[in-house]
Amino acid sequence: SKSSVRGSVPWVRIPPCPPEFTCNSLFIRENMMPSFASNARFKAKSGQENALMEASLKFDIADYAGCLSHQCIGAGDGRFQLVAVWESEDTFVNARPLLIKFRDTLRPMLEEISPELGVTDPISGYITGN
Repeated sequence: SKSSVRGSVPWVRIPPCPPEFTCNSLFIRENMMPSFASNARFKAKSGQENALMEASLKFDIADYAGCLSHQCIGAGDGRFQLVAVWESEDTFVNARPLLIKFRDTLRPMLEEISPELGVTDPISGYITGN
């Protein structure tokens, strides 16, 4: 039941496939074309966890050309990870200025991970398997 899942995680409705795609075309598209992913790990300042989750929900993939999906993972103890899947590395690179602008809105709510990393630990690369 839904109540057995962590109570602080809101349920998200997954929209239906866009009309221009059939389930088969989505399967072919996702399995025939390499995708690129970007991730950023971070930790919320004490008391900022809910505000950070709400702010991450403002990310709209429609604003980022080539972004196929975006998720915010709450790992507990104020730890989070943002994951975005892109059509290609080029679409990710082209969106980077907007991504930085979005992440800048989160920075005041973030705790330093380490002096070397600062408040985020980003990584990106090609998706190599499912």
